[in-house]
Amino acid sequence: MDRDEFLIRNISFNYFSSSASLQVTLQKPLEKKVGRAYGPPGTKHLVYFIDDFNMPKVDDYGTVQPHTLLRQHLDYRHWYDRDTLVVRDIHNVQYVACMNHVAGSFTINPRLQRHFCVFSVLFPDTKALTSIYSSILEQHLQCGAFAPVTQETAPKIVLLALDLHQKVSSMFLPTNIKFHYIFNLRDISRIFQGLLFSKAENFLHKTDILRLFLHESNRVYKDRMVEERDLEMFDRIQATSVKKHFHDITETELQEWKDDIFCHFSMGIDEARYLLAPSRKALHQILREVLEGYNAVHATMDLVLFEDAIAHVCRISRILKSPGGHALLVGVGGSGKQSLTRLAAFLSSMEVFQPTLHQGYSTSDLKADVANLLMKTGLKGQRTVFLLTDDQLPDLHFLVLINDLLISGSLISPTSALSELGIEIGSGDRRGRSQRGVRGERSEIKPRLTDPI
Repeated sequence: MDRDEFLIRNISFNYFSSSASLQVTLQKPLEKKVGRAYGPPGTKHLVYFIDDFNMPKVDDYGTVQPHTLLRQHLDYRHWYDRDTLVVRDIHNVQYVACMNHVAGSFTINPRLQRHFCVFSVLFPDTKALTSIYSSILEQHLQCGAFAPVTQETAPKIVLLALDLHQKVSSMFLPTNIKFHYIFNLRDISRIFQGLLFSKAENFLHKTDILRLFLHESNRVYKDRMVEERDLEMFDRIQATSVKKHFHDITETELQEWKDDIFCHFSMGIDEARYLLAPSRKALHQILREVLEGYNAVHATMDLVLFEDAIAHVCRISRILKSPGGHALLVGVGGSGKQSLTRLAAFLSSMEVFQPTLHQGYSTSDLKADVANLLMKTGLKGQRTVFLLTDDQLPDLHFLVLINDLLISGSLISPTSALSELGIEIGSGDRRGRSQRGVRGERSEIKPRLTDPI
């Protein structure tokens, strides 16, 4: 779509979505035209994309608040101002919605559904997935001037990735304890995202790119496993898939590569290249120096960098270095999750923000904290880790807000959260925005605020 003619606003529904919060979000990109008419800026056309359309709560009468508001607009082309009760005619907007076929209420009012053209989007078949990921990997290897022997392995790597994903997603199913055993296309994309960190000068042999793939698949799939039995089963599945597509790889080589660690500081913190770490001893020395640097400027952390702690720091650092990387650390209390995260953040030149709870801390306080954080990251360009523990979730509504933040980079929307504080992006630190290149419409400003988190 031509961005000079169309604007797009993403909206994600959840169980607690209401018509009031939806109306705030819908009205944000609109401006007053003539009389009671409202519409997108200029002559542009606005498209609202609504995700998880069937997630909001169904009330006792079988109605859904957000759906009722949308139906009113689609039926009559207007809604009412909630303060003055004056009609607002809304023009030049459209809706595109999607819903999950296995979750949610499945309650869509026929009077609303009749406004939509409904069609089913099926999971891509193997041929389509092969075409997608082959294009990504082959383009990277060609543009990066990789050795011909490395480029020849690209089709095998793609088939191996799809084969491994199919087996893992069918063998490891979610349960109440293993609630995070959910695998989808994003996991395949994360593997290829890791492969794109490779550089031609460091991957000269055909096995080099395979070793990187095995490492990335371990990080994406194996790191979720919580039982020794699952770990062993994954190793067997992975080895079987590798031998199926790379016949010359031996069991001995797979055993040697099983504990490979790739990281951005394997040659030192001054050389940010994604390489295979030469040894655990070398990593220990590097992290020991980083820990000393951290203790020199922050409250002292008396950490013992044993082998698992080193591996965890490398894993967290890899996620922080990945675009849009977010981590869910699962473990018992006191196991060092926060300390290792702070060390990995310091290693990646990132600050750590952690909300401070007090008596009566509510969702409004969380929105205020995030709004201030967005201003800090967007205007000052400081990459930041938003660290949140289970003890800092006194209300289940917090999880919904965090989910919205991860999906759309906003709490309702970043500009509305800022407006609730009386802070407008357009009247913020103009000098800081100019230095950072943060200028233009709110649609252009928003990514600059949310991407560094």
